[in-house]
Amino acid sequence: MKIGDLVMDGFYEEHLVVLSEPRISLDCEGAVLGVMSSDIYYVIDVMRPCGEKTIVTVDDLKLISESRCHDEKQIF
Repeated sequence: MKIGDLVMDGFYEEHLVVLSEPRISLDCEGAVLGVMSSDIYYVIDVMRPCGEKTIVTVDDLKLISESRCHDEKQIF
């Protein structure tokens, strides 16, 4: 997944726009994600349909449409 991709959250069944590259979760993000602390997850920042920016685990996402933008600077 890359910045600008449209993805579907399999848990909440929402379409989301990817805002960051995947990264290893920080220990403090466990509470936000609802996962066990000290476990390692890959997470990304996404934009929800309501405009809220949040983080989600990559495992819960399905790619719907790839971004056609090749340069991250063109997205914003």
